[in-house]
Amino acid sequence: MSDSNQVTSTQNNNNGIPTCNDDVKEVHVDGLVVLQIIQQCESTLPALSKGCLLGLGENNIVEVTHSFGTPIYATAEEEQQARDSGELYGERYEQEMMKLLKDVNVDNNCVGWYKACELGSFIDSKLIKSMLSYQNELPLSVLFVYDPYRTKAGHLSLKAYRLKKQFVQDYNNKKFTFGTFNTKGESEIFIEIPIIVKNANAIKAFLWDLKDAQGNELDTDFDRFDLSTNPFLERNLEFLIKSVDDFGREQRYIDERQIKVQRALAAFSRSKIKRAKENEARLAAGQPLIPVEDPEFRWPNKPNRLGSMLAATQINEYCNQINRFNGQGFSKLFLAGSLRKEE
Repeated sequence: MSDSNQVTSTQNNNNGIPTCNDDVKEVHVDGLVVLQIIQQCESTLPALSKGCLLGLGENNIVEVTHSFGTPIYATAEEEQQARDSGELYGERYEQEMMKLLKDVNVDNNCVGWYKACELGSFIDSKLIKSMLSYQNELPLSVLFVYDPYRTKAGHLSLKAYRLKKQFVQDYNNKKFTFGTFNTKGESEIFIEIPIIVKNANAIKAFLWDLKDAQGNELDTDFDRFDLSTNPFLERNLEFLIKSVDDFGREQRYIDERQIKVQRALAAFSRSKIKRAKENEARLAAGQPLIPVEDPEFRWPNKPNRLGSMLAATQINEYCNQINRFNGQGFSKLFLAGSLRKEE
């Protein structure tokens, strides 16, 4: 790995340097940590694993120097069996592991967590709650999302995310704005943090020595010759269709709730008019007046827009993946077509 390999898609036009508007400006991660995450996520497939990130957060930069995976269970029955047998899992496992790492002088300060996903499918309400918990307890914590299926297609898919401050406030206040994306097309929920992969000097020296000794034997750019795009696109389109259906259901839910609110508003207005006329009659009869607004009137809850925001964000993630993959695939196909013509 290179000393400063940036893994991100959020870039500006200033020489391709990633931009960020958050408390965390960059994430520096050791190359060994990237290998640990890849090994952990690949070894548990088809189950999607997760784990803890260790390091240090200071001066708007998070340094990730170590990581470890946490136990996962395929079914609720397996999780219950582990609980009954006294096995450690989840938060208890992480705490015990960090104590053991401290005993052997390994970085044991939690700076976030990572999880595996399938072709960008990671956005849901459970993820939001976990990210909120981490950011409330650890202000500089980050989430790493690793996609083993996208990586198998030839490109390392590792991204760092945080929740935007405004979204955190809206979530705590239970009031979500209408916009899922801003005028620039950027998500109003997540912000992508630039990742810079670094290696120690001893590791860089070893890699250079290995390159000189074995040379071409280390070349593994076989994905450059892979012209097959159908499996990846088919799976992405399946997920995209499912997310569009979810978004449609959320929109119907919002429409139904809005109709109830409008009906309640009309009923409240009729009640005010009726009570105002009744007060006129009471005033003429010398009787005590009643409140114009009915204190026992119950307003229906306004629709929760979180589900539609998450569905729209997930749709955007699939569309971006398809656009990036198609661009690379078309370039390969055009190049292959030109070579065939020369033959």
